Amino acid sequence: MLTVDHVSLTYPDGQDVLTVLKDVTFEVPSGLTAVVGPSGTGKSTLLRVIAGLQIADQGTVCVGEYCIDSSKHDAGTAQSIYVPQDFQLVPFLSAAENLQLAAEMRGRNVNDPEILLKIVGLQGLAKRVPEELSGGQQQRLALARALTVQARVLLPDEPTGSLDSETSQGIAALLREIAHSDQRCVIVATHDSALVDVADSVLSIQSGKVQKIR
Repeated sequence: MLTVDHVSLTYPDGQDVLTVLKDVTFEVPSGLTAVVGPSGTGKSTLLRVIAGLQIADQGTVCVGEYCIDSSKHDAGTAQSIYVPQDFQLVPFLSAAENLQLAAEMRGRNVNDPEILLKIVGLQGLAKRVPEELSGGQQQRLALARALTVQARVLLPDEPTGSLDSETSQGIAALLREIAHSDQRCVIVATHDSALVDVADSVLSIQSGKVQKIR
């Protein structure tokens, strides 16, 4: 289970202070959770704080019994992993090499990349570089890369934002399958109704506050 406890985050905004997260508290069990809200309301920031990529002003994020708080910058752990919207694949490396690099950066090894590629529906494409893959395939590769570190919490940021409707539905189904087959906690920032429809729970973020709406 993921627990976010009284997390707040502000940015300086000229002479004022912009509150992005305001005393955010919620719990999410394993399964697929969609985080919705208008653009610029802090969905991506929330995911980055959960991943340990951004330090909150106060509050605690716990994955099971492992916790990080505002005093720790802990992105090197394998408890949770952020999947950026722009994929950030290495363009001159093959699909298999992208997976191996991600694993090595976390002190792991991928014995058989084809196993992970099959999980995300990319079997037979291990030798292709990103430009030889469609947008949907690149998104699937980004998810496979995240799976290399065996994180308990997966945090895709707008994973269907640049995809067509049919491809988006495929990614939504894949994320739900990943969440349920491995008992992972998958939290997705999204505007996509295809993801919201298949999510087990839905959180809404607005004016720095998070509310569970389903």
